[in-house]
Parts: sequence; C-alpha cells; structure tokens
Amino acid sequence: MALFVSSLIGSTFDHAAIFWAALLAGAIFVLAPFHTQKVLDGQLEVASMQWLPLCFLFLTLFFARPSWWRGILSGLALLWVGLGTWYYGLFALICAGLAIGLWVLWGEFRLQASGLSSASASPHESQIAHYSVHSAVRRLAWGTLPIAVWFVLMTPRLISLAQTGDTYLGDARGEKALSSADLISFWLPNPNHPLWGASVSAFYLNLQPEAQLWNVAVGLIGLLLALLGAMLSWRQSWRWAVLALATAVLAMGTQLTVFGVATGIPLPYALIADLPGVRSSHRPNHFVALTILFVALLAAFAVFELLRRWRKRQAPLALGLLLAIFAIDGWAGSLPLFSRPVPQPYLAMPAAEGRCCRFHCISISPTAKIFGTRPSTIGRLSAVSSGASHPTRWCVTPPVSRPSATGATSPTIFLARVGPRPTAKCSPRSISST
Repeated sequence: MALFVSSLIGSTFDHAAIFWAALLAGAIFVLAPFHTQKVLDGQLEVASMQWLPLCFLFLTLFFARPSWWRGILSGLALLWVGLGTWYYGLFALICAGLAIGLWVLWGEFRLQASGLSSASASPHESQIAHYSVHSAVRRLAWGTLPIAVWFVLMTPRLISLAQTGDTYLGDARGEKALSSADLISFWLPNPNHPLWGASVSAFYLNLQPEAQLWNVAVGLIGLLLALLGAMLSWRQSWRWAVLALATAVLAMGTQLTVFGVATGIPLPYALIADLPGVRSSHRPNHFVALTILFVALLAAFAVFELLRRWRKRQAPLALGLLLAIFAIDGWAGSLPLFSRPVPQPYLAMPAAEGRCCRFHCISISPTAKIFGTRPSTIGRLSAVSSGASHPTRWCVTPPVSRPSATGATSPTIFLARVGPRPTAKCSPRSISST
C-alpha cells in the first residue's frame, strides 16, 4: 500500500508527507470494519485483501509506461488475486476493465511526473497526447494485454466452466439479494466496536433481518478523508473517485436498497448477474473490498494536501488521524475464541478394527458425483480424484435423526474415509436418503 501511494503521489520534495499519507492509507485499508469482520469470522480467503493494492499498483505502473513485461505482470497479478478467492479475482477483473477504460479515454492515473511517468512532456504536449484519437487507440491496444493474459491463463478453467455450466460452481442468483449492500451500510459506524457495535448491529438487522454477511462498513474516518481528498485534489484523484463510486454501486447488487426497502431501481450489477461465473458469486457486497482500496487512496490525497499546508504540525496531525482510525474504525475488542465440539455420532463410534471401522462401508467409483447424490453430511465432500484407478471406500455410521430447518427430523449419515485400499473386508451396502 505504501508503494502504491508513493507511486500515485510521486512527489520528491516532501518525503514526510508521503510517508504519513502512505501509513494512514494503509491503516484505513487494513482497519476497515469490513476487513476486521472477515478476520473475526476467520474467513482467511476473504480476509486476505493484501493482493488488491499490489494488483492495481502494477496496473498503474503499466498505465504510466506501457510495455510487454508490465502488461504481463499486471495480468499475472489479476490471476493471483483470483487464486486467493474467486470473489476478489472476478471483481478485480471487472474493476481493472473499468480502470483500463478510464485510462484509454483520459490517460494515466498518477499525480506527479517520475522516472516511470510519461508526463515529462510539456502540459500542452501531454494534453495532445492524452486526448488525441491516435493515442487513445494505442492505449486501447495496450490495455487489452493484462485482460488477455488473464483469459489465456484461465482458458482451461473457462472451458471447464462452459462444459459443466452451473453444475460445478452452482447458481446463487437467488441469494444475491441477501448479500447485496444497502445504501446506508457503507456509512455505518464500526459494527464490531465494543462501545456501539451491538447497537449498530441491532439497528441494521432490524431493517434487514435476513441479510447475510452484511457488514460492508468502510469506516467513518476513512470516508471523511476520502471525501476531503476528492475535493482538495479533484483533478488528480477523480479517476479513483469514479472507481470507488462504481465499485460501491456494484456492491449494492441488482437493485437499489435503502434502509432495508427494495426500491426496484435496477443497478449495473443486473447487467452481469446472469453471466457464467458471476451466477455462482452470491456476494455482490464483497465488491466493497475494492471500494475500500480506492477510499484509502483518496484519503491519502487528503492527508498529503493537509500535511503540505501544515508542515510544522505534520507529526501531531498525522498521529491524531492515525489514532482516530484505530479508535473509531478499527477497534473491535479482543479476538473471540471459539470451541468446536465434536459431533456426537463421532464420539459414539467404536474403536477401529485394523484399517476399517465396524460400520457398513460403501464403494464410490472414482468418477462418482458425491455432492447432490448422497445424503447430507456434516461439512463438505469433495469429488473423488479422477486419477484414481480404484474405488474410494468410506465407512458409514448408522443414520442419526437430526432436526431440519422445517422442524422435522431427517437422517444424517457421517462418512469417514478409511483409505483407498482397506485390508479389512466390508460388505458394500446401498445407502439412500430415506
């Protein structure tokens, strides 16, 4: 994040202001209530947001001076984000497309000329370069490179997706409304704060009792600084403001919701909601991870401008803002500890005899589709490896009655893998959901 801010501001005459701007931007990004919520929930893949600044840093350097290796590096960074979680990878790809569009039409994103900048020409020459049709076409040709790299490397996966449709990733369009951001949710105070968090949570859940993963709060201090940064340095930061607004709108899903009321006003996400890959992404509100990134960048512009104007009070002012970010936006109390009890059927299982337990066993062929064709189990079963040349054997407990969501009881079977070639003999037995 510090490298990103330094690259954007690129000033050589006030290193202290750049340092504080980078530090505060990093604090806003890391301590945003949305991020701390993921840390508290223990969701490692969505808590790992650190690759987003790196990805857009590479894109910014690519915009400054297009080259083959910078374009390839940007495409690899986009792919790397997606290897962490499909949500951020998909959303970063969409946002990168928007950023490339802004670059094609209006030139690079950076404030000051530097060794990697193309802004060393006179203002008049730069104006001509940025707005001539020839330069726009050239930037468009270069701009396809990072996206093309992503598509080329993802070709095997995309072919598989085209062949399997929704059978592999699923179709989550029915859940998108429950995981779409309300207009007010970005502006909520920290819902995890020890002092007011419970009141904020009760207020929002009263508006939307069925909301899922609803905490997309950006942070009050971060938002205020971002608004100030957009006003103080609009000519330099407006592209980031556009991206922040665009990602926030996309986080609101297919229609605008305000104070828990679905207005029926369609939003841009509706244009992509039915696309393959997007259909399986049931959390539009996770677009806010990118919103937080751009809010932090806008806040860096504000801090930089403020510290330039009050040079003699840079340290006290910066430390005061840093303390406010920690105390208001980032403080979530102590990290709670959770105890996961072992399910009773596992505790009731007798000791294993040799390499196989004393329950009935079933044989599943290497190409079997476990998910959706077997009774519900605790946790998830991944598909059997297609490279296996022999069936996988699972030990099965007797059915255990468990209450379902409707109040009725349904049998649940617990499976335990005992190895590909158990030595003990078990009689295969057909298992049905009844």
